Amino acid sequence: MLLRKPEGSDSTVQIIRTQPTEKDCSIQEIYFKAADNASLAFKYVYVENQYFQYEEWCQRLLKKRQQVMRLWNDAAQKKGSSLSDMPLLHIFIVIPMPELEEMIPRTYDALATLGQHEGLNGQEKLIKSENDQVLAQNFAPSYRRKKPLPLAIAHAKEISKPNVDTLRNVFGVKICTAMLNACGMIGGRWRYREIYIHSKLLLVDDVFCTLGSANLNQRSMVGDSELNMATIDPVLTKGLRKRVWSMLSGGAWDGAECAKTDLKSTFHDWTELMINNQEYQKRSKAMKGFLMPLQDGRSSVKRYG
Repeated sequence: MLLRKPEGSDSTVQIIRTQPTEKDCSIQEIYFKAADNASLAFKYVYVENQYFQYEEWCQRLLKKRQQVMRLWNDAAQKKGSSLSDMPLLHIFIVIPMPELEEMIPRTYDALATLGQHEGLNGQEKLIKSENDQVLAQNFAPSYRRKKPLPLAIAHAKEISKPNVDTLRNVFGVKICTAMLNACGMIGGRWRYREIYIHSKLLLVDDVFCTLGSANLNQRSMVGDSELNMATIDPVLTKGLRKRVWSMLSGGAWDGAECAKTDLKSTFHDWTELMINNQEYQKRSKAMKGFLMPLQDGRSSVKRYG
């Protein structure tokens, strides 16, 4: 029953859940469908989440995108199009540092699938150290006990970790990953602290959005009780995108109409702002907006999430 008459600004939404006792995994279904549809998109995907640990979702996004790009390349060759004509999908990821050290490995795996793992430099160092130890064992006397790789390290080692060129040329994507910081003047000095993100928002191409309680991890997709809304609503999605991006940039930009030139400049400005804010912190200056490169020096061989 409607409590009032429908208005032109209303949105039609689907309520989706994760409820294991009722075997309801409709949030997972929507996220997978969003990945499939995003692979067909030629504008942007914006992911903002408390946990970014769902490697399977990242794999699906790139797999579907690669299929689309193969079809595009086949058609482009027949038309005589060049690589510069290829439409790029810009993927913006905004997440906090993993809440617990034990959440770092799964966050690393998800980011590594998208070639975004370098910010977790503590885990990078641990993986290299563990691999070096195992390699050194090959030259040790046979009577010494062989130490196997921890499962988390062995799994991370198998991830392909595409570089920037591969992401662009094979998958047709450009990706940046950010965390959020705030700053304030205390005792005559600029101080900085991380903004812990608790929101769970996914926007695709100014058309689709989902918002709710579900984290981007295995537990929220199949194990916990979660509730999201999803909608195909260009007006709502575009409005959310402009509000959120304007807020993150300190009002500097909002993506405008998300035309090809708009996204090219927005992606450039986004990554430049992240780097500049990192430099501002080193020089004890005021940040502009809240975007920072994701960085975490911690590491773990235990996997949660």
